[in-house]
Amino acid sequence: MEPLCGTIEENVYETGLGQFGPVERPPRCFVAAIKISDESKARVVGADLTEEEFTRSYVSLVSGWDFVRRAIGRNRLSSARFDMSSAEAFVLDWDRRLRKVRGYDLLEQRREAQIAKAISELAGRSKKLLAIVELERARGVLARLESKEDDDSR
Repeated sequence: MEPLCGTIEENVYETGLGQFGPVERPPRCFVAAIKISDESKARVVGADLTEEEFTRSYVSLVSGWDFVRRAIGRNRLSSARFDMSSAEAFVLDWDRRLRKVRGYDLLEQRREAQIAKAISELAGRSKKLLAIVELERARGVLARLESKEDDDSR
């Protein structure tokens, strides 16, 4: 693993996740997806918010107070006790803690909505579709896709 040189959050996250095995950047699943798409001539499409959409969403959803609360919480991360029963439990606990601040929770909800929308649109146009979704976003994306199916069946 590369030496830690990111933000406090990135360093604590990588250190925690690193207890379950090597942490790779970019993640292995993304590297594998690109390799498979190259071999099969499949198109790779991003489903998350674009940089511009993320920035607009951040500015509209995260208040100054949210930013201050997150900064204060950031200093406590290195001494926080996370659920270390598995890599999955750690990642979900991490996400739950970061989403305690309302604006950041709303931002992640917007990301989930965008990912679900993109998957739904792509599924309607494609015979085959492989969607790689972060574990932290998977539950929210799946819930949105399932509610869309419910809406479509009415």
